This record gives sequence, C-alpha cells and structure tokens, in this order.
Amino acid sequence: MKNPVLSSAKVLILIFLFSLFSFTGDKDPLHNREFTISLSETKNGVVAKKVIMDRLKFKDGKLYSDFLRSKFGYKAIRYRINKD
Repeated sequence: MKNPVLSSAKVLILIFLFSLFSFTGDKDPLHNREFTISLSETKNGVVAKKVIMDRLKFKDGKLYSDFLRSKFGYKAIRYRINKD
C-alpha cells in the first residue's frame, strides 16, 4: 500500500520544479516596444536648432535605430537589462 503523504510530497515537488523552470527568466520589459525620439546636438553648451527624429525598436534583446543605421551602419545593437 502506498503512503499518501509520500505521494502528495512527490506531487508538490513536481509542481515546485515546474514553477522554477517556467518562471526562471524575467521577461524583457522592452521586448516588442517602439519609441519615437528626437535627438539634438549640443556644442559649447548651446543646443542646436536642428532636431533629428529617430525611431527605436526593441526586439529579442536587440535595439534597432534608424539613425544609427544610416549614420554609422549598425543594423542592431545587443542590450541587456541588469536588476539590482
């Protein structure tokens, strides 16, 4: 005859292990988000009147920027979020 306490303990351990593996990684709060920003150059403490519009997209741990692609040739930049 099986011990019911031992069987329920096995079930609880399986549930605990499943929850550990399913919730180990924190979700990236920036994943699939898109932002429109404006960039302005500052020289000698004076902000230039010309403003550059840019679009930032975050996907799969990479940052995509229209400005960085056209100006410097970067397709994507990897990023990582560290929590304290």
